[in-house]
Amino acid sequence: MLFAKVSGISLLHTVEAPKGADNSRGSYPRVPDPAAAPDPNIHHLVLCPPTKIETPYVQVGHIFTEDNGPLAEYAGSLDAAARRTLPGHLLRRCRILSSIRLGNVCQQRVALTACSGAESTFVWRLVQNSEATENQQGQHEGWRGAVNALEPKPSHWLVESVNYCKDVHEEDDGGKAELLTVPHPRLAPEAVIQSQLSCLQQGDMQAAELFCDAHRLASGEQGGISLRRLIRQQPYHRLLMVGRVVLGEAANVKEGVFLQAVHLEGGSKQSSALFVWELRLCPDNCWRVRAITHCPSPV
Repeated sequence: MLFAKVSGISLLHTVEAPKGADNSRGSYPRVPDPAAAPDPNIHHLVLCPPTKIETPYVQVGHIFTEDNGPLAEYAGSLDAAARRTLPGHLLRRCRILSSIRLGNVCQQRVALTACSGAESTFVWRLVQNSEATENQQGQHEGWRGAVNALEPKPSHWLVESVNYCKDVHEEDDGGKAELLTVPHPRLAPEAVIQSQLSCLQQGDMQAAELFCDAHRLASGEQGGISLRRLIRQQPYHRLLMVGRVVLGEAANVKEGVFLQAVHLEGGSKQSSALFVWELRLCPDNCWRVRAITHCPSPV
C-alpha cells in the first residue's frame, strides 16, 4: 500500500518503481488512470485535511480523559481504533475487503493487523483532489492560461477519514465474523468485548472470566473482584441481558490501555444500559479487560 506520513508515523508504505524500471513485466505497479478507483498499491495517500486537535480530550461514557498516542492530534480524521492500530501495523497482512466509488469519493473496507497481532477492519473514506478551481482561474488569465489549464495535472487520493467498522462482528464477507472463547493476540479490544459478552449470553461464565486481566476486575480500594461476583450486583446483571451491542466513544489513555464505551440495548428501555470497558495489552500480546464501569443515566 502507498504511503502517508503523519507526524513521522507511516500510515501506509510507499511502493515506487525505480527510474527506468519496466512496468510492462509486472515487476512494479503500473501507473493507473486517475479516473479509476484508488488502488492503495499505487496511489500516494495523505490525510485531507490534516485535522489536528491540540487538546484531544474525549468523553468515554461518564469518564473524561485525554487521548494519547502518536496520532492523538489527528482525532478529527482517525478514530481511536485507527489511532491505536495504524502506527507500526503489519503491512503485509493488509487486505482490501471491498471498495465502492461514487464520483470523486471512494469508500473501502480494509483489514489491518496491529503490531501486537490484533486484527481489525476499518472503513477508509477517500476523496480525489479537484483541479477545477485552478483550471478556471487559468482560463481567466487569457489564451496562455487557458492552454496551461488543459495540461494534465497529477491527481491524488486523499484520506478523509479512517474509522473502525463497528458492524464487522455482525456480518463480514457474507458470513458471521469469528468470535473466540479464549484470549488471543488476534482479538482487538472491540473483539474482546464482543467475545466476552457472547460468552455471558451463552451462560459460559468461566470462558467470560478468561478475558479479564488476572481473571479479576479492578474495583476501587478492594483491589479486584471476579466477574462472577460483579454480575450479581446491580446494575451489572444487565450484562447478561444483551440484545444489541453498540460501540460508542473510545480513547487511548496511554500505550496499551484502551477505554471503550458500550451501549447494551435490551428488549426495553429499562433493560438498556451504558458501560465503559477498560482494557490493557498484556505481556502475551492479548488484550484483556481490566475494569467494567456502569455509567449512570443522566438526570
